[in-house]
This record gives sequence, C-alpha cells and structure tokens, in this order.
Amino acid sequence: MCFSAPASFSASVVLLTVGVIAQRKTTTPKQRIFAAIPFLFGIQQFSEGVLWLSFSYDSFKAFETGAMYTFLFFAQIVWPAFVPLAMLTIETDAKRKRILRFLCVFGGLVSAILLLCLITHAGETRAYAECYHVYYKLYYPIPPKYGGIFYFIPTAIPPFIVSVKKMKLLGAILVVLYIICKIFYITYILSVWCFFASITSIIVLFAVIELNKAQQTSKIGKPDLSN
Repeated sequence: MCFSAPASFSASVVLLTVGVIAQRKTTTPKQRIFAAIPFLFGIQQFSEGVLWLSFSYDSFKAFETGAMYTFLFFAQIVWPAFVPLAMLTIETDAKRKRILRFLCVFGGLVSAILLLCLITHAGETRAYAECYHVYYKLYYPIPPKYGGIFYFIPTAIPPFIVSVKKMKLLGAILVVLYIICKIFYITYILSVWCFFASITSIIVLFAVIELNKAQQTSKIGKPDLSN
C-alpha cells in the first residue's frame, strides 16, 4: 500500500469536509464534541501531508519538526483522552457512562504519560520516509507491547461501550484494522493505523444523524402534557 503527501492531503480534505457537515448536523453542545472527531483527524492527516512534503522538498524542510510533533500530539496525546470523552458526551445510560468515565480517567493517564515521554525525549524523536510509509522513531521507556495495549484500551474500546449502534461498527472496524496493521505494518503502525482510523471516523457523521433520529422519535413518542 502506498502512502504519500497526496494520500494524506486527500484524506484531510475529506475529513475536514465531513467534520464541518457533522458539526452542522449536531443539535446539542455535547454532540459537537463528539462530531469533532473527523475534523481533528483531518488536521492530523494534514500535518502528516506536510511532513511528507518536508521529506521531498527543501522548501518544506523548515516545517518538518512542527509537522511531526503536530501529528504525534494528535496520535498519542489527543486520542486516548478524547475518544472516551467524546463517547461519554453522547451516552445516556448510567451504567455505560460509569464505564466510559473510567476509560476517560484511564485514557487521560495514558495521554499524560505519553506527553511526558514526548517532552522528555523530544531531542531523540525522529520521522523518516521508508517504503512509502512514515516511520516514527520514538525512544520512550515503555515496552512497545505494553504501550500498545494501554493505548488500545481507551482508543478502541469506548465505541463498543456506547449505545449508538454506528459506534459499535466503528469499533469493530478499528479492531480489525489494528490487527491488520500489527501483522503487516508493525514497523509503521503509528502512521498506518492512524490513517485507517481517520478514514473510518467518517462513520461519526452517520452516528450524529442516528442520534438526531432517535431524539426525534423520542419526542414524537412523548405525550403532550401542555393541555
């Protein structure tokens, strides 16, 4: 599979567009947090597109470090904390909300640890273009095996917890893609899995539409007590 600047920028344009549409479809402030997922992924993919350009063109070399850290900020710090929070904002069931709150705390800790690692090892962090993929060289004092598990829990489990059916589909796709990346793209898993996850976040738009339909059905089903 070939990844490149055009692939990243194309994904970014699609995701930013979907993100704007999803925001326009929202009916509550909490939905806007949830609907921000594809838009944030769009920014992340744009940063990797700039990173690709910095590998090929000297005129973009000055943007390499900023683009790399922007991508890593979203990939490692934003998503472990934001995904369970976004799911929590659209959940109404008390039991499910308790589980999601726990995942928010867990994800927040993961994000904090990864942020600390990113800061303390900033001078050693590098990104390279290899075999049409971006390889992020991270010198974190966390074994990849355990780091991957801790990251996976808050980023891939919450969609299975939330009541919205479309999110369970998203969760299932993310798990399958993660397994594929672990088998075929282990060296480039940070870049490749984030690319796949960003594209699948388009499902968020359909989830927002599903939420609105459910709200309308609920309103129709309530008796008119004004008389």
